[in-house]
Amino acid sequence: MKKEKIVICSSMSFLEEINQWREKLEKNNYTVIKYPEQFAGEFLPNYKIEFSDHYRKITETDILFILNIKKNNLDGYIGASVFAEIAFAIGLNRAGNKKKYFA
Repeated sequence: MKKEKIVICSSMSFLEEINQWREKLEKNNYTVIKYPEQFAGEFLPNYKIEFSDHYRKITETDILFILNIKKNNLDGYIGASVFAEIAFAIGLNRAGNKKKYFA
């Protein structure tokens, strides 16, 4: 049976939770092909690389996993970047590239 590929979308504030979910998903026979990762060095050049790679992986994934936990006293927090990633995936679906979503 083919492992489904997952991209995790989340605020970088949740790095610990991202890693916990990545491990859980991989233990349950999924392949996590991309998740938010902390980078060193200058912010803007590294963010552009991370941003481009994340969107490219969204085009390749079977499942978009939205990690939307409480932040700033808001349950189910989704920031601007994750909202944009969801909108991008919805656009792919409308073009026939079907994705599953989990939040």
